[in-house]
Amino acid sequence: MLSLPLTLLLSSFGSAELNLVTWKQLNDGLRNACHVVVLEPSCDSAATMVLNNLAKSWDHIKEVRFCRFPKEEMLDSSHVDLKANLKKSGCVPVVMMPKLREDRVCLLKPILPKKPKAYPWMDVSNIESFVNFINMMCGTFYNKSGQITSDGKLFSRHYNSLYKLSDGPSLLTLSEACRSRNLTTFFRGEGCPVDQSTGKAPNENIPEIPKCEELSVLPGNVDFEVEYLLSSKPVIFKKAATNWPAFQKWTNEFLRKSFGNKTVHVKLSPNGIFEGVEPVKDWNVAGDLLRIPAEVRRHLHHPELVLVRPASNETLFSDFLDFVSKKQRKNSMSAYLEYTSIRGNFKSLEDDLSPLPFIAKTMKPSHVNIWLSNGNTLGKLHFDEYENFLCQLRGKKQVILTDPQSNDRLHEGYIVEAMLTYKNGTFVRDKLLQSTALTMSPIDITYPDFEKFPSLRDLKWLNCTIEPGDILYIPSFWWHEVQSFPDVDENRNLAVNFWYPRFWDKEFPCAKCPFELYLTEPVIRT
Repeated sequence: MLSLPLTLLLSSFGSAELNLVTWKQLNDGLRNACHVVVLEPSCDSAATMVLNNLAKSWDHIKEVRFCRFPKEEMLDSSHVDLKANLKKSGCVPVVMMPKLREDRVCLLKPILPKKPKAYPWMDVSNIESFVNFINMMCGTFYNKSGQITSDGKLFSRHYNSLYKLSDGPSLLTLSEACRSRNLTTFFRGEGCPVDQSTGKAPNENIPEIPKCEELSVLPGNVDFEVEYLLSSKPVIFKKAATNWPAFQKWTNEFLRKSFGNKTVHVKLSPNGIFEGVEPVKDWNVAGDLLRIPAEVRRHLHHPELVLVRPASNETLFSDFLDFVSKKQRKNSMSAYLEYTSIRGNFKSLEDDLSPLPFIAKTMKPSHVNIWLSNGNTLGKLHFDEYENFLCQLRGKKQVILTDPQSNDRLHEGYIVEAMLTYKNGTFVRDKLLQSTALTMSPIDITYPDFEKFPSLRDLKWLNCTIEPGDILYIPSFWWHEVQSFPDVDENRNLAVNFWYPRFWDKEFPCAKCPFELYLTEPVIRT
């Protein structure tokens, strides 16, 4: 017997016949839209009628297409990554196939092409659940009549009100005010560079980069979601980490006593710059460049550059602490414990951190990292694919941000990676990696090249400087450059960051790809 929702749907619309498509037509169509695929021959004629009529009411929705396809071909594992065994699942009238996304991680095409995924759905009689499943798989917000839902209207409002920078000086304005393209000292907080002809720095009437919003009281979970997470807006929570045990407890003496004999993986830089770009001509890698496959070379947006990964070194944690405790000159060699998992390396330290109350019940961190250095480090312009909470414990960090709506002006794209090596007290530039950076920019904001990158001229920026106890929320895909400064007394910079699953998503590297909802892999029960 038909359930009430199914009966109502059958009586509301006239029957419509879906197109029977070939595998090539289906595979090509998946590049542009999510597909609801009715399997032929049908094992449930009533379900087929429902799907025919649902297709008619959704005909104007370009993100979702309906079609028929032979069941036997769907069972062919050479075509589809089927998420259930149809032969053992009884009657399965329909499968959902998400839109194919370009594999942007690996530029070398696999020998066998990536298979599209197919998720079976058995009970079409519960039309509300099925429509919810379509929406979840396709990132859409429609009801069974093809009308946008209240959640869809809310999503549209948030999408159309994503936070975008509009005030403050551009890099060109700053360069003109400083009478120099070299803004290194400006971004260190030391003012404009000294004019060699006058011996003075033109530090009068220098425009200021707008500062981040700051909150002295933590928001509730709803306020955080609406004002910051959904709006993709950075914010600083002042002194929010001062009551954590870690804030007082994590002295160098405590860390040495607890983990001094542990071997750690440390990154080394000759000048404190981490993950910046350099001309490939400055590297002794000519032979390696010739071996880059043509298929990879075609995708490189800036083949004249390499993304410089720091040298690495395995050392006792106690020896590393000795190094970072010493006062270092600017632009001298830096050692950095960066991107280091607390759970994987210093598990007991996680007990000294307190979850942020406004997200503790709804989100769990994917990664918790420790960042420890001698202070004078500069992490060059990049973005993270996570919601990032950067918690400063010692020293301070100046984080210069710009919004992801400016991707096309930041030349987001693939950059070949190279790695410094440290041999006998000398840094050597002779190692080209078989990988490309996906989240870095070729732009150097401390020394902008307006001729090569004219799109920089009008780009706006935000200054989010955090001091001990502050927590900075950096939304996913926001570009940021991080200048660290050592603690005056301890000569070190110490921070922790939490990476949470992102709310907004985008394909990357892709300068023109828009924001969309982040869709996770569904759990299918048949």
